[in-house]
Amino acid sequence: MMKLRFIFLTISFCLILSCSRIDNKSVSNVVQTNSTNQTASPEIKKTEPPANSPVEVNKPATNDNTACYNLKRDDLLLDKKQTFAIDFKPFEKSCFVTFHDPEFDNPPLGSQFYIYQNGIELFNFPEPFGGANTTCWVDAVAFEDLNNDQLKDVIVIGKCGAKSSAYNENMVYINNGVKFVTNSKSNAETMDFSKISQIRDFVKQNPNLFLK
Repeated sequence: MMKLRFIFLTISFCLILSCSRIDNKSVSNVVQTNSTNQTASPEIKKTEPPANSPVEVNKPATNDNTACYNLKRDDLLLDKKQTFAIDFKPFEKSCFVTFHDPEFDNPPLGSQFYIYQNGIELFNFPEPFGGANTTCWVDAVAFEDLNNDQLKDVIVIGKCGAKSSAYNENMVYINNGVKFVTNSKSNAETMDFSKISQIRDFVKQNPNLFLK
């Protein structure tokens, strides 16, 4: 009887041990399977343009006045301070050029101003300084659309007389799409102004005065 009991215990022990091994193996397989199915999140890389690819750089547009500075006129000297490259209708790719008496530089008396294109005089502004420029000079210039017709007009701040007691002789030239026109009587109304902004405001408030 004791022998049979021993045999029974031995068989039971072996069965338990075998089941334990099977369970362990099953658990081990499950863990391994889960580990294999896990996927790492993809690495995100920043894309950069190739070293030799062109890079667009925003640069402010500027007029190059250099070509305008090379213009010459007999017996007159170019005034670089009042000479500008312009590019608007009907004077595309041109120069607003101011010349003066070479004997007077401070101030540049006897000033005259023109539009040149490709080295050739294209336009001679009428009635400068009220019709007499012997003792006059250009003090400032502006190119603006004063009457909202999409054409740029010209404001010239003029001075006349001795430097210490100069008086204003301003001019407004309206662009009609073919040339610049002016009205000397209307220009006389701006003599109290010495700034571009003052003349601009006056013209916009009194547009009919400056129609030829």
